[in-house]
Amino acid sequence: MKKRILPLMLSAAAVLTLMTGCAAGDKRALVEIDGGRDQIDFGYGKFVAYETQAVYDIMYSSQLGDSMWSSDPYNSGKTLTESVKADLLESMKTSYYLRKNASKYNVKLTAADKKKIEKTTTKFMKENSKKGLKQLNAKEAYVREFLENRVYMSKMQKAIEAKADATVTDEEANQKKISYVFFNKKEKTDSDGNTATPSDDEIKGYRESAEKISKASDFDKAVKDAGLTASTKTFGQNELKEAKAASEKSTSTSDLPYDFLKACDSLKDGGNTDVIETDSGFYVGHMVTVSDADATATEKNTLAEEKKQKYYQKVLDGFEAKSTWKVNKKLWKQVRFIDRFKGSAFDKSSGTTSGTVSDGN
Repeated sequence: MKKRILPLMLSAAAVLTLMTGCAAGDKRALVEIDGGRDQIDFGYGKFVAYETQAVYDIMYSSQLGDSMWSSDPYNSGKTLTESVKADLLESMKTSYYLRKNASKYNVKLTAADKKKIEKTTTKFMKENSKKGLKQLNAKEAYVREFLENRVYMSKMQKAIEAKADATVTDEEANQKKISYVFFNKKEKTDSDGNTATPSDDEIKGYRESAEKISKASDFDKAVKDAGLTASTKTFGQNELKEAKAASEKSTSTSDLPYDFLKACDSLKDGGNTDVIETDSGFYVGHMVTVSDADATATEKNTLAEEKKQKYYQKVLDGFEAKSTWKVNKKLWKQVRFIDRFKGSAFDKSSGTTSGTVSDGN
């Protein structure tokens, strides 16, 4: 007989949070904090682990198959079980230290937060059968704590990032826009999709065409006359630094080579580069504008968010550095994703199922 289970949340990011539970249950310490002065209960850890399993089973089993949990979908050298459990432990640590330091940022649960959490907790416990709750190792206090932690994490991240210096100068964010053509001297493709290596005469022709485009006063016309279509790209100082680092390490990259980007970077509006030859072919670039307004605005927002995230991580690392954290590996090894879950519709707007799921037995 199948156990009917309604998962609390169907968001992988959401379920990867846990913290100390206070319900009656398995009170053995999954994690000892500060030499045993605090702990994460094993019972609570199992609840979040099996809730996470239900999420993955419902969302990914159709893609990854029955052997999903023993597979290595990320090519990391670890099974999915190992990867997910490692992520859970990291998220557990994040959740604990953010909530522990919430008062420093005047972060707390509002009356509205508590009311919504209580309503969701009651619904979860009511809509799942006793057998289903047992399968998830769910207890009312676990569910409540789980939801409280999500609110604390969200509020704390916002509060910490609000204190970050996220100033981005126009120079940092500036994005240049280029058009360019590339003649591949390593490979050519015919109309049937067959590939071959260009002959020496063909490569010579590529060079001559590239030289002609490079010297043209009308780049777009020269490209069109050559029967080609130009590509476009926006780039800034970050892309230049990354391309330079890749070139110094001889790192393979699918993006434009540093020597070509560097040549483009020196152009003024309307200017063309000389022919830039690399191992793979010939590049010719044309500066459309030295400051693309839309791309620069987007980059400015991106860099600001990166600075906020970097500051947030620095603060979080500081919280963790002031404490000790010891995981009971023998207990955690007991958590195994064997009994599978199957589910119905997923409501993306709320992050919950609109139906029930079973353990698949």
